[in-house]
Amino acid sequence: VGKNQDKFIINPSCRSRIHLRMYRFLGQLMGMAIRTGVMLTVDFPSFFWKPLVGIQPSMKDLNDVDLSLCKFLDFIKNASKEQLEGSHRSLFEKFQIPLSDTTVVLLKPGGDNIDLTWSNRDEYISLARRVRLNESRIQTEAIRKGITDIVPQNLLNLCT
Repeated sequence: VGKNQDKFIINPSCRSRIHLRMYRFLGQLMGMAIRTGVMLTVDFPSFFWKPLVGIQPSMKDLNDVDLSLCKFLDFIKNASKEQLEGSHRSLFEKFQIPLSDTTVVLLKPGGDNIDLTWSNRDEYISLARRVRLNESRIQTEAIRKGITDIVPQNLLNLCT
């Protein structure tokens, strides 16, 4: 949910050798399109494009592809101690988070056994942001390698 809900995003769980070869091939297609001037219609959000050109995506980019996660993190940041702790708490979270493909990952070792509390909420938010903003780093790097198989890196840098 977000303003880029109609755009493609990279599946962060596709990490096998065959998947990474397919992402590299996608990069090679993109490189061929750049070299030949052929239009290749790929509709990715800035969440994808920024890391591809070496720019760290921001929370605004994440907000554009996952509005509900950003609202949830804002809720945690502004939650009262009573909402996160005690017998009347309204939130029962562990140090784990779903990726864009709904795969749940631990934010730190043993995260499935660590309760989110008022005192550790800043750490949770920081780890959740880092994980989600970098969830497709491996796949993006495979695409970048594919592009640079066709377009030399120094020429590609001129495009950005």
